[in-house]
Amino acid sequence: MTEAVEMFTDGACRGNPGKGGWGVLLRFGEAEKELYGGEAFTTNNQMEFPGSHILSVTQFERDDVERVFQVADSMRPYAARERLTK
Repeated sequence: MTEAVEMFTDGACRGNPGKGGWGVLLRFGEAEKELYGGEAFTTNNQMEFPGSHILSVTQFERDDVERVFQVADSMRPYAARERLTK
């Protein structure tokens, strides 16, 4: 049976530039994994990218993964993924 990986990403910054952070929730069936990080001095745009990079470099080397669905509140992760996968 094939399953989809769901990926929820977001990034934000207090002040622009300022202190920022990003987070990713990966869900595969019943399993979930949270990834997060931040920078002391960054911009909001820079914090939107880490989740997209995780999607781009993560290798889902399982036979039962057919799709990856990404949910984000910004078009930046989608634009970055498009550039990286062409």
